[in-house]
Amino acid sequence: MNMSTQVMIISIAAYFISSASIVFIAFIEYENWRFLSMVALAFWLFLIIGSLLFAALPRPVKKNKQPFASRLKILLPAFTFFRNKTAVWIDSVFFAAIAANIVAIFIGIPMAVHLSAIALLVFSFEMHLIFNSKRYECIKILNRKQTGGNEK
Repeated sequence: MNMSTQVMIISIAAYFISSASIVFIAFIEYENWRFLSMVALAFWLFLIIGSLLFAALPRPVKKNKQPFASRLKILLPAFTFFRNKTAVWIDSVFFAAIAANIVAIFIGIPMAVHLSAIALLVFSFEMHLIFNSKRYECIKILNRKQTGGNEK
């Protein structure tokens, strides 16, 4: 496992901790503002750590600059779905989490269950951004080169 893969795994773990902190909100009494602020700090801290680590991952290098209009699809990677096998699973969970949150709004479920659905939505969106990115494709290519092309 190369260094880029390890950084990506740490980034995913930071995103998971950030999303999991949303679930703790249901178990906090709102009078306990210190613990609530610690959970909020954990959410933002691990979100920033995960984002910085993800930004540090290698990305493909463009040899020539393209005009702005042709780079528009590069500027909006959040709207790219089902790029690879892993992304198909992640995007399916993402769409299921969207549906679960819409249903939860209309049927009125307990707060802990709804916050769990929100945490799943946030985490699956973050994973959608990772696994549909060009950086993930770069890491896959680097791993393939290291293992001699045996890994798909």
